[in-house]
Amino acid sequence: MLLLAILTATATAADAAADRAGSVITAEDMRARHPHDRSRPATVAEIARTKQTSSNFWQMTGGMAGHLHRHHEEIIIVLDGHARIRVGEARTLAGPGDVLVVPAGTPHSARVEGAEIFQGISVFTPPYDPADRVAVEEPAP
Repeated sequence: MLLLAILTATATAADAAADRAGSVITAEDMRARHPHDRSRPATVAEIARTKQTSSNFWQMTGGMAGHLHRHHEEIIIVLDGHARIRVGEARTLAGPGDVLVVPAGTPHSARVEGAEIFQGISVFTPPYDPADRVAVEEPAP
């Protein structure tokens, strides 16, 4: 679901992100520029891109299916809401202020808990490329 949202991002969003390099982007600004469509389980907007990194603002009401990034490392910073998170073998209930470190090749997933929108920022290095994302099966509970 998250992949679908990423793959459907428009060139306009990428252009806007490139224009934001070297600037300060507030959480309020991200929410105003990218309101969440509750009819979709997840939405993603690229907010910045440099030669070494890219940053996405994401919002979820459903979850994110298990996947990994073959060559990308990802740092996830939770802004609002709560979700059951899996990163490799680790599992936790993540909430505002939590930081998740996802090394390249590590399966990860999320399931939103409660009615509040789960929001955060993902920082990728090297810059995100959708071709690097691989779906993985969830382990049995």
